[in-house]
Amino acid sequence: MCYSSIAAGALAIAGQAEAAVVYSGLQNIVINTPNTSQLIDLNNDGTNDFGFRYVYSTTYFGNSNRGFDLVRINYNQHIDSYSHADPARLPGGYLIQPNLPNQPAFYWDTENNDTLGTYYGSSTMGVFRGQTGYIGVRFQSQTCNGSNYHYGWIQFSLNNNATSGTIIDWAYETNCNQPIQAGQQQVAVPAFTPAGIAVAAGLLSGAGIRALRKRKKEEKA
Repeated sequence: MCYSSIAAGALAIAGQAEAAVVYSGLQNIVINTPNTSQLIDLNNDGTNDFGFRYVYSTTYFGNSNRGFDLVRINYNQHIDSYSHADPARLPGGYLIQPNLPNQPAFYWDTENNDTLGTYYGSSTMGVFRGQTGYIGVRFQSQTCNGSNYHYGWIQFSLNNNATSGTIIDWAYETNCNQPIQAGQQQVAVPAFTPAGIAVAAGLLSGAGIRALRKRKKEEKA
């Protein structure tokens, strides 16, 4: 293997480092004012993609009815669970992709307003009350439309009384129809192991020595 081949390989690896995942950074947007909404523009293109709505009333059988909904905008969708038909609270590392695994039984939902967590009387709904987790989403843009989507996640936390919710952060894949893991903030970049670095160093050293010997022979001739 010659030096130029090794260098080309290193450049190829460096090229893979161009991230396709865009991470928002910590946002920690708190929603604790009754009957208000917070809209989120995941890819910062001027078009809102999802919203979080805090609903509060005292009209449900005389009890305080409060909770948070996930609001979809346009043709965007979120992951629901068959077991409770509300936005699923995904664990970190769950693969958000076009065809979702059957276990656990999740599916892409198109409901306009879907319950994240409520508290009224002795009844509750949603799986985010008193919990923090990831919401799997897919949305469209000028470059991803029709049957094509950007895939992403939103991390959300809700207190136990469903009176305060926090949009912690989010991320999405810039490439259409490319899966992303819940909580993923950047594209994984191939890295040399210590053994691989030693091998590469040896190859480079050997290539350099051979080139030097060849040059000396040419000078003597």
